[in-house]
Amino acid sequence: MRNRSPLVFRKKFLLTLASLSVGVVIIFGGTRLKKEIFKREEFKLLEYYDLPSYLCETSGLIYYNDLVWTFNDSGGEPELYAWSEKKQKIDKRVTLINGFNYDWEDITQDSSFIYIGDIGNNFGNRDNLCIYKIKKKHLLKKGNKAVMAQKITYTYPGYNSNSILKFKRSSFDCEALIAIHDSLYLFTKDWNTHHSRIYSLPTTPGDYTANFIGEFNSKGLITGADYDGKKLILIGYKDNSDFLWVYNDFQGGSLNSKEGRHIILDSFQGAQTEGIAIKDDNIIYISNEKSSVPQRIWKVKLKE
Repeated sequence: MRNRSPLVFRKKFLLTLASLSVGVVIIFGGTRLKKEIFKREEFKLLEYYDLPSYLCETSGLIYYNDLVWTFNDSGGEPELYAWSEKKQKIDKRVTLINGFNYDWEDITQDSSFIYIGDIGNNFGNRDNLCIYKIKKKHLLKKGNKAVMAQKITYTYPGYNSNSILKFKRSSFDCEALIAIHDSLYLFTKDWNTHHSRIYSLPTTPGDYTANFIGEFNSKGLITGADYDGKKLILIGYKDNSDFLWVYNDFQGGSLNSKEGRHIILDSFQGAQTEGIAIKDDNIIYISNEKSSVPQRIWKVKLKE
């Protein structure tokens, strides 16, 4: 959790207003929709949409079947919520019968399955880290559904779950997850170095020790990831500044910060960004949980 002071929020908001080239406010079905185009070299913030109050801690995102799928993080219901941009509302819910939301942080997908990462670990001493695996066909059915999930449980090499650590001081917190072929990739949130360590796991249900791949200087704390088969995008923050890392030809393995695009999201008005989902080659969705800014989904266009 990040703490945004009112003063910081006001300053960022004033900076945002100063950078606007065009601004339009639309009232649509009771939802305040603000369309903004910014003078930016790297991206344009197209629109944002307020989410319902029960999604105040929206975390990970994916885009699937023309819907944006999300959930609440720690302590929320073990449920996925499918948000429709066209309808401007939550279109359906999927409940995990055998799931528990200890600290859900990210979600990813491959051609046949959805993977939900119960991987948050602020104290660095959890002994029940797991990833839920759900068949995509369950999500295609109309109406709200209850489904059974398979489980991938794991620990990190050199990890001691009996350690007594201070809050947000460990190297084993994680909020970012993607799937590539038959592997899952985890990008940790190292509170000590503000780097990210990369680990891999099989997508086959079972109990594992994660495979350490490498570490890269993320220049902040990574809070989400998405992958479309070629492009990897990571989202994170440092102090009160949000950012993206974009890698155009990622096929698994280590990362080099010198090879990625580092994009500062200086137009997000102090939002506590959490999740990211790729819609197509240049359009992405970003979520933020409630802080000094209400819980929202933002629609962004990346420039080539």
